[in-house]
Amino acid sequence: MMSPRFLFARPAGPAPMFPLLWRSLWPDLRPYAAGLGAALAASAASPALEAAGVWVFKRVIDEVLVPHALARLPPLAALLTVLVVADAAAGAVERLLAAWATERFLVALRTRVSSGTCSPCRSPRSSAVPPAISWPASTPTRP
Repeated sequence: MMSPRFLFARPAGPAPMFPLLWRSLWPDLRPYAAGLGAALAASAASPALEAAGVWVFKRVIDEVLVPHALARLPPLAALLTVLVVADAAAGAVERLLAAWATERFLVALRTRVSSGTCSPCRSPRSSAVPPAISWPASTPTRP
């Protein structure tokens, strides 16, 4: 019978690659950290705005439709409209900032990798990583 400690033991393997990748990618990511942070904040605000919209709609049902008190509808409708527009704006800001930052980050990373000054997949204690695409030794020429 196996011991319970054996079932939960972690295999001894190489160290995680995340810290190494983070250190090698941070120089290219640093200029866009503020844009990515703002995109993260906008994406976190969107669910909060949607939840507030559901709450306002609940109030419309409870305070306007059930008791047939239509006088309370205009302020709640205006509040719901503001929440829907703010949610749409937060979603647009999140998509625009995320696309802007990631596109520019990839351009900077590709430039650095193609110039030979970056090797994000190479560990200082390991040998060189083989390229993903190996070109043939001799390329055929066109006649």
